[in-house]
Amino acid sequence: MLGKQPDRSRDSELTALNMDFHICRKTLDTLPDLIFLINARYEIIFANKAAVKKFGVEIFSQSPPVCHVLMHGMNVPPEFCPQCKTLETGKMTCGEAYIDLLETHYLVTTTPIFDDGDRYIASLHVARDITELKQNEKKLRYMAVHDPLTEVYNRTWLDAEMTRLAQEEEGPISVLVADVDGLKATNDTRGHAAGDQLLQKAVELLLSSTRGSDHIARIGGDEFIILLPGVPEKGVMRLQERILQKLEQQSFTLDDGSPISLSIGVATTTDPLLVKETLAVADHNMYLDKQRKKRIATEAALPTANTPD
Repeated sequence: MLGKQPDRSRDSELTALNMDFHICRKTLDTLPDLIFLINARYEIIFANKAAVKKFGVEIFSQSPPVCHVLMHGMNVPPEFCPQCKTLETGKMTCGEAYIDLLETHYLVTTTPIFDDGDRYIASLHVARDITELKQNEKKLRYMAVHDPLTEVYNRTWLDAEMTRLAQEEEGPISVLVADVDGLKATNDTRGHAAGDQLLQKAVELLLSSTRGSDHIARIGGDEFIILLPGVPEKGVMRLQERILQKLEQQSFTLDDGSPISLSIGVATTTDPLLVKETLAVADHNMYLDKQRKKRIATEAALPTANTPD
């Protein structure tokens, strides 16, 4: 009597299953994204080559590591943990995460895996490096609200900040407007490189006269605004005096020793809703200062009348 024959079909199924797993693993190992399988105990039960290389250790050399311990150095999952959200909802989640250990931003997609009986098995985590994208976004945000030549804020920022102050600020708001004298003449006679340096030196002077909490914005070719939330009239007058003193002392000059000249106007309001009107008043006062200087210069250039003996 013949003995029991081996189950050839079962062997074929196991061979096919092992082959499928091998192909699947080989495929995942070719991807640059970090790919993990994480179970309900937050243990990493699989990682592709990119993930193992990134963390610098063979994560299966001992017992399965806990994901938040390995990735974040924390004993409990962080608030933004995608695995937590997936376990709570049973649905795919997608969000950004910053891995301190790697100093890298990732876009993490977490997908739950269920068996045929709809029982949870593990979650597939796919982490894509978006650090360069985040850096580019940061640069674009900076460029959107800063003047590229002087690196102070621009008109876009000023408009948004004045709207914010009108809605949120309490107490006085002062404004100082400074216009760089002679910029056009400098550009015309000495070139735009000299004009650019004149603007940069003017900003250095203004920054050296202000507090760290004060904000400077360039709103035109030669015009700068200093917003001073919470500063009363006496405070902005003191700022104006500091700037005028440095101009008089020629603390900041161009490379050839040429002095800087600024026309200045200030204004203060106790009603934040009137901050834009206050800017207009300060701008008008600056214009009056510039006209006064031109008048003095014109009178000084007039020939002195000969007096009779």
